[in-house]
Amino acid sequence: MQNIKAIIKEREKMLCQVIKKKEAALKKAPEGSLRANKHGKGIQYYHYISSENRNGTYLKQSQERLIRLLAQKEYDQKVLRKAYTEYAFIRKWNEFYEQGMMEDVYDKIAALKQHLVTPVWLPDKMYAEQWENADFEGLRFREDMPEYYSDKGERVRSKSELLIANALNRRGIP
Repeated sequence: MQNIKAIIKEREKMLCQVIKKKEAALKKAPEGSLRANKHGKGIQYYHYISSENRNGTYLKQSQERLIRLLAQKEYDQKVLRKAYTEYAFIRKWNEFYEQGMMEDVYDKIAALKQHLVTPVWLPDKMYAEQWENADFEGLRFREDMPEYYSDKGERVRSKSELLIANALNRRGIP
C-alpha cells in the first residue's frame, strides 16, 4: 500500500504545480474567449469579449498571437477545472487513507485475538510463512544432470537458477 501512497503523493505534488502555473497563466491571459468556424478550406476565428456582441469580432491571420493566446486560455481553464477536481479527490483519499485500509485491520486487532480470526487480507508476514510452509514437489532430476546447490542447500537445475536462488536468499525473499 505504501507504493500507492507514494504515487498519490507525487500526483498531488504535480497537481499543485499545474494549478499554480495555470492560475498564473490565466491572470495574464487576454480578456474574452475564442470561437472557431470552418469556412471553406480554412478556419475563421472570432473574439468574444462581451455578451452584447453575440457574433464576436473577426480576427485576421495577422492576429495569430491573440488567437493562440485565447485558445491557450480555454485549454488552461479546462485543465485547471480538472486539476481542482482531481486535487480535491486526492485530498479526500488521503483523509480516508490516514484512517487505515482494510489490509491494516488484522495487524491492529489485539495479538491475543489474531489467531482466532481468518483475515480477508493476509499480512505480508503471514502470507510469506504460508507460502514457505506449503508443500512443493518439483520435477524430478535426471540422473545425468549436473548437481547445483544453493546457499540454503536446495538443489537447482542450472547455474542461472543457482544465481537467482542465492540472490533471492540474500534479500530474504523466500
